[in-house]
Amino acid sequence: MKNYYLLFFLIITLNFNAQTTNCDEANSYIVNAYSHVKDAYDANNISHLKYYANRSLEAFKLSKKTLKDCGCKTALNLADKSIDLLAK
Repeated sequence: MKNYYLLFFLIITLNFNAQTTNCDEANSYIVNAYSHVKDAYDANNISHLKYYANRSLEAFKLSKKTLKDCGCKTALNLADKSIDLLAK
């Protein structure tokens, strides 16, 4: 039985109020992270799963820098939770 804690809710709950350059960049990182998590979920072997999970983790880490500048604390908290879950 496979247990995956995917963070689909993260993309749904993100709500950018202002579309500044930093927010656009953060949105791009988060969309990439979601895409990599989806690829990890669809992986058919452990090496692909680890590869895409690591890419997603790195994208979330990059998004944290821009989310701080953007001022979206909710998204920043969810990114922190996502990083913790992916690291496990």
